[in-house]
Parts: sequence; structure tokens; C-alpha cells
Amino acid sequence: MAKSMLIWWMMSSLILQVVEGGRSAHVPGMFVFGDSLADAGTNNFLPNCTTKNVSFFPNPTGRFTNGLTVFDFIEFSRRVRKKSHLRNSLYCISIGGNDIHAHYNGPSLNLSDAQLVTLLVGTHGQYIQRLYRAGDGKFLILDISALGCTPIARFTYNFQYQGKCAEPGNILAQKYNVALKKLHEVNIMLFNSYDYLTNMIRNGKAFGLFRANVSCGLTSPPDLYCNDPDAYLFWDAVHSTQRAYSIFSKEIWGGNSSVMHPINLSTLVLGRNA
Repeated sequence: MAKSMLIWWMMSSLILQVVEGGRSAHVPGMFVFGDSLADAGTNNFLPNCTTKNVSFFPNPTGRFTNGLTVFDFIEFSRRVRKKSHLRNSLYCISIGGNDIHAHYNGPSLNLSDAQLVTLLVGTHGQYIQRLYRAGDGKFLILDISALGCTPIARFTYNFQYQGKCAEPGNILAQKYNVALKKLHEVNIMLFNSYDYLTNMIRNGKAFGLFRANVSCGLTSPPDLYCNDPDAYLFWDAVHSTQRAYSIFSKEIWGGNSSVMHPINLSTLVLGRNA
């Protein structure tokens, strides 16, 4: 958890040094703060990372998936310009999952679930407000998904839950998400990834995902003999496939109020309903 907060501090401090420019369009730029779910390829520069040399489909990307992440697809949808500055830009945030996962697998801090949630949401909220005051931007936040339903959780707690979702991880994620929704001080769009991912796991075939309960390869990196990743929801034991991220991005862009609150991204970017 300390590592997660340190990354938050370093990234927010760096981005706040960007010189503000003029206003242009509804969302002139996009900045992404996240964990491995949002990694855009920096693994290629980490000497001990297990994903950088893996032959993903069709080429290595350095991402924890077989292609593009959800934020790659979001960027393509908006066609934002990287050279844009802070004012009115879009800040994409996907964090907290590693902290929750570490806590229910063996807490390193002497904190109750309630204390952990208060600490995480309070810390994240402070940095979000700091970014908002600096640039008057808009925030897209992905809540924490059903961590207890990931392949690694099902595998780890298989004996206790007979292959079903590990409830402690899900309960803690839900507590975090409830607290996250109370951050009303800034202009936030919240993607309900918890319910949406749960629906995809239960009804994978409706999304064209015929292997929604298991990963393309349980280990990380995945089994290189997995020759049809588009049929899977999960690429490895934790992260989703490019196909799944594409589906997520479409809901973020044009989803209804059950998925995006209070508005979807197209409403913000285009200034009208999708």
C-alpha cells in the first residue's frame, strides 16, 4: 500500500509541473494514473518484469494483456492530443485493487477493513482534489472490480469456496466502492466496473466471451499456446484480454446510467448524449 501511495505522490507531483495552455475542445488532453490494469507498455523498460519478452498477439506490447488496455481504446475514441495541457483535460484513474488484494490475502498493516477503506479513499481523494485545483479537469475513475472472482482468487481459495468467487475480496472491494462514490467535491465520472465485470463473468457468451471464468493462461505470463484470446475474459490470472478491454471502453464511452455515473464519456467529450 505504501508503494501505491508513493506512486500517486510522484505522478501527481510530476503532472502538476506541466505548464497550463489555452482551452481547446471539451477534453483537450488525457492523463492516466493506474496500476498494471492501465500500464501502457513501460514493462519493456523494467529489467525483472516477466511480461516484456512475451510474444503477445500479434506482437509484444509490454502490457499486462494480449494487446491494448481499456485506456488505449478510450484514447482512440476521444482522439485527444498528448501535447495538451492540464486545463479541462481528462484524468483517468484506476487504482486501489492491489491494496485491497494485498490486505485480504494477508494484511501487512494492523488495520481493520473499515480503517483500510478510509485510508485509501481519503488518500486518493486528496490527490484527486489536488489535480482538480491545478487544472480544473474532468475525472474518469474505474471502481475496483470483483477481485474475488479473478482466476487467481478462484485458484487460491478453491478448497474453501469450491471454485466460486472468494467473497472476502469482493466484500472489501464493495466497501471501497461505496466510499469512493462519496467523492463529490470534483467533476467525477465513475465506471461501475464491479457490476459490469461480474455480469461478464456470469453471462460471458452474451459478450462473445466463451471462456469467462478462466484465464487464457493461469500463470503470468500466460500460456503461449493459448491461440484464441478473444474467447477469454481474462488474459492472465488477474488482467483482462484486449477483447474485454474493448468492451469496457465502449461502455465507458456510451454506457447508460447503470454503468456510468452521472454521465458517460461521450456526453462529456461531445457535449451531448451518445
